[in-house]
Amino acid sequence: MEITVNFYPSHAGSGCELQVRTVVLQEATTIRDLLQELSLKPTDATAIFRNGESALYQEVLHQGDTVTVLPFVSGG
Repeated sequence: MEITVNFYPSHAGSGCELQVRTVVLQEATTIRDLLQELSLKPTDATAIFRNGESALYQEVLHQGDTVTVLPFVSGG
């Protein structure tokens, strides 16, 4: 199944532009599995949305879902 992922790179030097990626996953993949596939830790995200609604790590993804991962923001 194909999932669209919107995320901001969390590592320094990568800029702050939104990245959009299509990811092909196995059926019954959870949001936690997706984060691992993208080499992201749950602690890298402040909030996760699936199809525009707040989502939990254990939720199972479905064909055509859009997942948005928002990182922690810091500054001063």
